[in-house]
Amino acid sequence: MTDDRVPLVVDMDGTLFSSDSTMLMTARLRARRPHRVPGLWLARRRGDKAAMKLYLHRHGAVPISSFTPYAPLAEWLETQRGRRPIYLATGAPQALADAAARSTGIFDGAFGTEPGHNNTGTRKAARLVARFGERGFDYAGNSEADLAVWRHARRAIVCNAPAELAERAAELCELERVL
Repeated sequence: MTDDRVPLVVDMDGTLFSSDSTMLMTARLRARRPHRVPGLWLARRRGDKAAMKLYLHRHGAVPISSFTPYAPLAEWLETQRGRRPIYLATGAPQALADAAARSTGIFDGAFGTEPGHNNTGTRKAARLVARFGERGFDYAGNSEADLAVWRHARRAIVCNAPAELAERAAELCELERVL
């Protein structure tokens, strides 16, 4: 695989978008369907994050237009478009990941949370390694949970995050840029 064809994988919450899907869906659920809040509490108490996120999406779905793009990343992604495959990988439900990928017109596919699989941290890393191989992708993220992914990525793009996170990512793989 030539250097330019190495896939770029982009996190959604806090990276592609400044906003957080779980917070937006929770607020929408509470405002529009408060009678569904106990179901959310039950999912949280069971400790099944995938079920909780899918419940939120089913009862508190938020339109993609409600999300705020992180402008520095959006501008940089335009320079990557057409140069290499670009994928979205998020802990948000698969249906929301697919909608976000379609709305931007940049992504070649999306990986999201599905029943029984909360697509975050080590689970997201394992899914990406299974698809692209060890060190077979570059990854843009913004949180400590993304360190588990950078451990297996070729390069890190750190977005919308404290400088300390960029330093920690650089210990795990090559740091391509900080946005």
